[in-house]
Amino acid sequence: MGRTAHSPANPGISLETVQGRPTVPVEGGVRVSIATTTSEAAAPVAPVASTDAPVERDPEAGRWLRRLTPALSILCWFYLSVVAFLFAWVVIVWTAVGWKPMVVTTGSMQPAINPGDIVLSAPPEEGVRLDAGTVITFEDPARPGELITHRIETVNPDGSYTTRGDANSSADSYQVEQDELTGVGRLLVPSVGLPRVWMDEGRLAILAGWVVATVLAVWGALHRPRRERA
Repeated sequence: MGRTAHSPANPGISLETVQGRPTVPVEGGVRVSIATTTSEAAAPVAPVASTDAPVERDPEAGRWLRRLTPALSILCWFYLSVVAFLFAWVVIVWTAVGWKPMVVTTGSMQPAINPGDIVLSAPPEEGVRLDAGTVITFEDPARPGELITHRIETVNPDGSYTTRGDANSSADSYQVEQDELTGVGRLLVPSVGLPRVWMDEGRLAILAGWVVATVLAVWGALHRPRRERA
């Protein structure tokens, strides 16, 4: 049986409870129960699908990447080793032997000597006459302060030299005296001076690309890919 409670605010109205819930009378003698908690009237909530599901990776692409990475690493190491060896060769010879390096900036000696190659020259010896075909470095008579590296074409009876660039069709118009020599070519190191040539010619885009490629080569040589756990 339900119990009857009297409202202190309105003694003429009684509040009966059915199974612990208060009821109110409506017309026709029917009583309706009122929910006392919000959880009883709340609608069921549908479950939300999780968005943290793992992303599936293509196993074939990962397999090809694992195969390609060692080859790229070897290529980067080879490039860096060649560059380091050539630079070291120039520095060691210059320091130990005293041969002065000079970057070739023009193509007058092609194909034997290209722009960007470094010619290591020994100081000329007093009283020693050089033979035809020797590569020498001397001051440019037309441009003071500039140096020219050409090959001796003819040794004149007075001891002077007639020179010519390998790529030129005719000999130089001047004679090179013995005291005008600044060096005798002894060693050629290819391509090491190309950054200097690009800078002098204002080819900054190529210079920047070389710098970026070298940095990427260092990263590729030192980078070790992570191994996926089974």
